[in-house]
Formats: sequence, structure tokens, C-alpha cells
Amino acid sequence: MTAPENRRAVSTVVDVTVCLLLISAGIVALTLPVSEPPPDRKVDNVAALVGTTTANVSYNLSYQDLPDLSVGQEQRSTRRHRHSTIAGLLAQAAITNVSVKGPSVAPEAAGFRSAVRKAARRVIPARLSATARWEPYPGAPVSGTVTAGDPPPKHADYQVATLTVPVSAMALRGDPGTATSYRDAATLTARAIVEGTLPDRYGTAPTGDNIAVQTVIHRSRLLSGNESLPARAYLVSGDVSALTDRVTEALADRLVSDLRTQFKTPAEAVAAVEPGTVTVVVRGWTA
Repeated sequence: MTAPENRRAVSTVVDVTVCLLLISAGIVALTLPVSEPPPDRKVDNVAALVGTTTANVSYNLSYQDLPDLSVGQEQRSTRRHRHSTIAGLLAQAAITNVSVKGPSVAPEAAGFRSAVRKAARRVIPARLSATARWEPYPGAPVSGTVTAGDPPPKHADYQVATLTVPVSAMALRGDPGTATSYRDAATLTARAIVEGTLPDRYGTAPTGDNIAVQTVIHRSRLLSGNESLPARAYLVSGDVSALTDRVTEALADRLVSDLRTQFKTPAEAVAAVEPGTVTVVVRGWTA
């Protein structure tokens, strides 16, 4: 058996829709001796399993890290259940871990992220890991990441297989073809992020309940970068759309200078914006 070429981060793209074909293709290795598969084959096979194996996860939403809750309410938890492929669950977990160079906008979903990691480990053997990363464009200051399994050793040679998972909650709102400036690109991006994050997409809404209100306030302030944002006033008046508009504008302000720095033209910036997908990278390495 020929040893795999020893190079760092050999990348293989595995589309979720063809994972079943990849699993079938693994049957052709009948002439190999019965032994541990080579790292590149093992990574592809595990990526296929991550993309096709479904799981149910149960978890609690816990609000103890939200500020300004009434005494005792921070102890309240809400039981939730989710069903998806392992790749889909990892993608959803990455979305709940979104931050703008700071703490997660959804600290109450820590139990969900933990449950997803445990479910993923059932199909991820030793010396492999799966990392789901969401970012609206490469190198954006707002992103979300979740990893199941241990990361590769610092100087290891490893193989990589990549899956792309669509996430409709973060898809672009509006027509990118109408964007002609960096500001347009920033606003398109910010709108997708804010409307995908507010109100809370994991079981609460701004209905007057203190926990729900504080959830929205917390996310609004982190996304806007404004601790003094009067989010409660918008919620009390029932004008959630006005709050969404204000947070979108503030987040766009945070993104526009980054887009100018990273991309030579507004057209390049618009083309790079793709918030509606999460990338799941499976890595494998030898001992």
C-alpha cells in the first residue's frame, strides 16, 4: 500500500449531497489488507458519515449568563430537542456561538453546543476532529466556531475533508446585484446576521417575558457594539423592526472598514459575502 503523500492540510471537498456516493466508493478497496485505512481515506469516510449520519440531541437553554435578570429567573432553563445530520447540528452550533470579537451572542445555548459535540464524537474516532465555522466572508470580525474532537497537534501533518452546509437563517436578504459600494456590501451582510439572530431563534421571542427581553437586549448590544443601546424601549413599544434596523446600521458600521481593508473593490467585497453557509472541516492526522 502506498503511503499518503506527507504534506500539510491536503484538502478534499466533500459535498453533502454526494456523501452517500463517497461511502459507496469506499468499497473498492477490497484488495487492501485488513488494517487501519490510510489517513486520507479515513478522513473522507468520516466526513461522509458526518454529512449523512443523523442524531437527536436534547439540551437545556440556560440564562444564568444574561445580565439584569430578576432574582431566580437566571436559574430557569428550558428543555429543547433537535434532529439533524451531524454536519447540520455542528453548523447550527456554530451559529449559536457567533461573536463580534467578544463573547458569544447566545450564552444560553452552551448546553446545545455541548450536546452537539457529544453527538459528533460518536462518529469521529481518535486522531480526527470536526470544526464547523461560520463567517459571512473570509476573515470577517464576526464569526462562530464549534469543534468536536481534539485539534491536530501543532506540527502534525494532516489530511482535510470539507463539507459546506447551507444555513437559511443567515442567508442574504435582498439582491446582491444592487450593491455597488462597500457600504452596500456591509449593510447586506449586517442585515443577514441581525435578522438571523434577532429575535432569539432558539426558543424565545420578545413577548414581554423578562428572559426573552434580556436575550434580545444582550444580542442587540453585542452585535451593535453599543452597551447603551436602548433596546428595551424598542421592545416595550413593540417596534422590533426599528430595533433590527438600528442594530443592522451599527453592525454595518463595524464591517465597512474591514471590507475596505480586505477587498480591492466593492464588487470583490460583494462577491465574497456569503453568510448563508457554514464550513465543516474534518481533520485527521497520524500518531
